[in-house]
Amino acid sequence: MKIKREHLTIIVVLLIGAVARIIKFDDPNLVEDTATYARLGKNLIESGRYAFGENYNTGVFYPPGYPVFIGLIDLIFRDLFFSAKLVSFISSCVSIFLSYLIGKKLYNKEAGLFAALLFAVYPVIIIVSVQGYADALYICFLLLSILLFLISLKRNNAIDHILLGILFSVTYLIRPEGIFLLTLPFLQVFGVFSEKIEFNKRYLLRTVTLSLIFALIISPYMLFIINYTGKFSLSGKGTISILLGELSGDRKYHEVVNTPENPFDKLAYSLNNDKSQLKGWDKNATLSLKDYVLKDPVAFARKYQKNLIQEISILIKLLIPVLLPHRRSLLSYIS
Repeated sequence: MKIKREHLTIIVVLLIGAVARIIKFDDPNLVEDTATYARLGKNLIESGRYAFGENYNTGVFYPPGYPVFIGLIDLIFRDLFFSAKLVSFISSCVSIFLSYLIGKKLYNKEAGLFAALLFAVYPVIIIVSVQGYADALYICFLLLSILLFLISLKRNNAIDHILLGILFSVTYLIRPEGIFLLTLPFLQVFGVFSEKIEFNKRYLLRTVTLSLIFALIISPYMLFIINYTGKFSLSGKGTISILLGELSGDRKYHEVVNTPENPFDKLAYSLNNDKSQLKGWDKNATLSLKDYVLKDPVAFARKYQKNLIQEISILIKLLIPVLLPHRRSLLSYIS
């Protein structure tokens, strides 16, 4: 059987990406987050309890998606750190192929191969691909969700929306930012991905079904957060993220964390006034959004601008493998 040049090329790209990641695999990039993810996953799979920590449960901080995969892989290898990195490695290799399929779906096979090659060799992605963090797994499920959504636009199959509900929820449980995937089917209801912008009742029922599946799957995690914090929140980091953000001031995150005193951990794991629970998860604590914004509007605006620019720069770095194959289309659209 003769192998098509396209298939041979993507095989070579996958091998290049895998080798690049294998070379970086043994880099000493395991930190406290890796240990927490790993122990949470091990405890959940082996005992059914999503808990880790002597005086507090760090599971409130970390969504269970990535730890579950670590715990399952650890059943085979019995090495938590290796399992954590292996999940990232496998996820990133799969993402190379997914970027190829998405590029091909959006444009053509040349764009798909180029997107896959960039994803395979882009330094930022290679570094993330062998770390004990949730990023590589999140990117993998994000791309898989986008690919299935693109396929569903053509097939109009109700089964696709059920699968999308499952994929969206898993992506969210890896990183809460995955909830924004729900905007795709809601935009579809209003004809954003059709030839004409109009309300489409046919997609409304499917989107409601998708949303119900999403809500059902994430509900145990929502109840878990409510039990520990006493409040409904899309992420267990809500209050503590604001408290920690106040520490940075005009400095960047790594500039604060790498200082000898490192006030982040001290505040993150300090007790409330009653010494009954962590300050960031105090059920009686109230943070006023009005006071947070209006207490010092100039400082708030400066901090918002700094964080927005930082997020945009990170987003640009991550989107380069996707944007470059479509550079001609983007330039023609802009002009």
